[in-house]
Amino acid sequence: MGRVYGNQIPNGTLRERLEILIRLLGERKIPARVEDSELPVLEVQACPYPDIPEGDGKRGLCELEKQMLSDALGEPMELARCRMDGHACCQFRPANAGQEVSSY
Repeated sequence: MGRVYGNQIPNGTLRERLEILIRLLGERKIPARVEDSELPVLEVQACPYPDIPEGDGKRGLCELEKQMLSDALGEPMELARCRMDGHACCQFRPANAGQEVSSY
């Protein structure tokens, strides 16, 4: 799925690529937005897998989602916050947050 999204996201800054990804996620009825901080952070307000019960197995899906986003954006991403830990949304940020982010 990451490659499918990646093929629809043209080169640009991380922020520009995130905006396109948000539109693509919206087409799948997954609400998301970009939070501006030092670097743009992707906030996903609803779990893409709502029918799967909470538990250890669902944690694996979080890793798959992180990899999908990394593949789609051409940028390593990390899960900074997770709804399963009681946060209001899941946040994904560039894994190299202390380094210069490429414009891919």
